[in-house]
Amino acid sequence: MNKNKKLNIEDALAFILDGESDFEDLSESDSEFESDVSTAVVSNTKVVHDDNNDNIIFPISESLTQESSTRDDMLYSNSSAPLPKKSKIVNNKKQKKASLPLWKKVTLDNDLIGDIAFQEVPIEPIPDETTTPYEYFKMFVDDNLIDIIAEQSSLYSCQSSGTNISVTSNEIESFIGVFFRMGLVKLPSVRSYWETFMNYDGVSSILSRNRFLSILRYLHFVDNLNVTDEVKKNDRAWKLRPWLEKLRENFLKVSPEENQSVDEIMVPFKGRSFLKQYLPKKPNKWGFKLWARCGVSGYLYDFDLYQGKEIKKKDEVSPHGVGASVVIKMTSTLPENHNFKIFADNYFSSLPLLDELKKRRIWYVGTARLKRLNKCPFTSEKELKNQGRGSFDYRTDIKSNNIAVSWIDICMGTYPSYCIIKCLVFVSSGLKNYLPQ
Repeated sequence: MNKNKKLNIEDALAFILDGESDFEDLSESDSEFESDVSTAVVSNTKVVHDDNNDNIIFPISESLTQESSTRDDMLYSNSSAPLPKKSKIVNNKKQKKASLPLWKKVTLDNDLIGDIAFQEVPIEPIPDETTTPYEYFKMFVDDNLIDIIAEQSSLYSCQSSGTNISVTSNEIESFIGVFFRMGLVKLPSVRSYWETFMNYDGVSSILSRNRFLSILRYLHFVDNLNVTDEVKKNDRAWKLRPWLEKLRENFLKVSPEENQSVDEIMVPFKGRSFLKQYLPKKPNKWGFKLWARCGVSGYLYDFDLYQGKEIKKKDEVSPHGVGASVVIKMTSTLPENHNFKIFADNYFSSLPLLDELKKRRIWYVGTARLKRLNKCPFTSEKELKNQGRGSFDYRTDIKSNNIAVSWIDICMGTYPSYCIIKCLVFVSSGLKNYLPQ
């Protein structure tokens, strides 16, 4: 062959594939060259690795690819490069595509709606008009919780100072009552409630100043010596955890309502605490943040103290995201098959969450973020805005029967004029199995 003759790409490939190799006579033991000569097929190209580890990429036509398939198999058998698992990649793509929602505009009627009527839970405890505020308070902060504070505070005084303040349960109740009074009648300092010229009888007549300050100094809820380092590391609220869990159990004793919401609550606090959060858009910007489930009556049924992004329990985080895990945890204490309705904002909403809740016959309605709709083919925002306020469009996922709704509303902008906004909402539908013909 004339070395000065120039070859095009197809001739060069044919020469490489059909020509005789100088390595054919090598035995299997002569493997020192195998690490320097390897091939890999990616799409419709052939990658050849030369001795200098430089990659040379040649495009391959369809006919040439078919003709050289047998020879490629031989090259793979002698190469250290693994065979590409094309079938596995294709299957993963099919599974991902099958899991995506299939949005259609389905006309809804009463024949398609399943049974989503609320099955009432027996009311406990039975409301009584003669019940006093103190008795209601004792329903939640019962004698057991008061005794825990008295016992642990006395124990902590011995551990820290060597003297026992011997606080009683009645004194702890008086101590809590004094704090309630201080919240209603505010003076410049705590000591002011006992001062001669600013004396407030509603506080000073209940506890003496020294006794109040002594209880405040040694106030405790758990034995520090019985808490392991692992618990301290994974739970920032370990000093309150046992007491909070018992309080939460008392809140859960009240029968739940049909319509409930899951959201965050700020408990105002400006003191020193590493659990304190700052949320600039909230009315109370500083305080403790709680995840909560409340009813339309305003009653708090369940709650969990937010400890920051650093503290995340693996067994409590859902694969569908942090927002979904909060809703799942808050609704885990609801009885199944009663058709409860849960409402939440776009931080929590996602399609997998709706499917997860429907397994327990809990229905969900919430505002949504556009990126979580998986390319739902709504009418364009421009067309809806041209139709004016109140115009809407909807689509139904015929795989899961979930509904996505888009509508146009108005809100007060920065200036006196109104601004037009687009609203999105997820609806966990109780549709019967339905597929358009």
